Amino acid sequence: MRSPPPPGPTGLTGTGFAYAFAASVLWGTAPALFKELGHVTPGEVFAQRVVWSVPLLLALALVIKGPTAFGAILGGRRTVGAYLLTTALIAFNWSLYIWAVSVDRVTEVSLAYYMAPLMNVIVGVAVLRERLNPRQTAAVGLAALGVGILTVGSGALPVLSIVLAASWTLYSLVRTRAGIDPLMGLLVEAGILAVPAAIYLLTLDTAGFGSFASIDRATDLKLIAAGVVTALPVVFYLNAARHLSFSALGLSSYLSPTLQLGIAILYGEPFTAWHAAAFGAIWLGLALYSADAIRGRQAATAAEG
Repeated sequence: MRSPPPPGPTGLTGTGFAYAFAASVLWGTAPALFKELGHVTPGEVFAQRVVWSVPLLLALALVIKGPTAFGAILGGRRTVGAYLLTTALIAFNWSLYIWAVSVDRVTEVSLAYYMAPLMNVIVGVAVLRERLNPRQTAAVGLAALGVGILTVGSGALPVLSIVLAASWTLYSLVRTRAGIDPLMGLLVEAGILAVPAAIYLLTLDTAGFGSFASIDRATDLKLIAAGVVTALPVVFYLNAARHLSFSALGLSSYLSPTLQLGIAILYGEPFTAWHAAAFGAIWLGLALYSADAIRGRQAATAAEG
């Protein structure tokens, strides 16, 4: 049995894992919430999610960052351009995610977020000119094998999973290279999206098609909760990052797609032998990738000591 990953910057590993667990549970169980909003159109769910996330993100930013953090939130022209790109990418990712849940394709959503860490490796090689060691190469190969198995089994390439994973990976890449703060960045992105979202919701209400305050109290609370599950996990994740090593944080992120897969099965989505073989190959790839990351972190810590 391997020794646990080294503690993060604060040494409070238990606290870090508690925050990481909370973030992963919220992200992982979110499909159940969106399933319960199946009587609301995906476009309206997306708009409500954006609008309700803004006040919560604003309050969290004031408490965590303080009012002075808003002074340099946009920065120069390059930062503004990066925000426009990340806003477009997260809007695409969220809308595709909500639509996928509404049409009972949560299994493919789960597959996407299992694929995302390995897609980061591919982007590192293709864009950042990073080199892979043998374990990393094997991990990427196993992910490709998983996609191939699912393609053969279903008779079609898992396009939804690939596009979801690619959009999230590209979003993360642009954010990282632009040095965008996770919480403040999400606030800016949600703020930009809130304008057209609010106009769309007002148009629906004027036409008599709006769902908020017109169906029942439960629907209203679920629509508000959509904003909560957008904002709150980010704060938990940021706190986890303060206490955990990068490798440990990465390992904890696999809980989210595991819960998504469980919800897909719970709601009766098919999980065939082909799915089992494909997921198995990807899980093995993730295990290799994670073991390599932990080994690298331990080697770096030993060198520093």
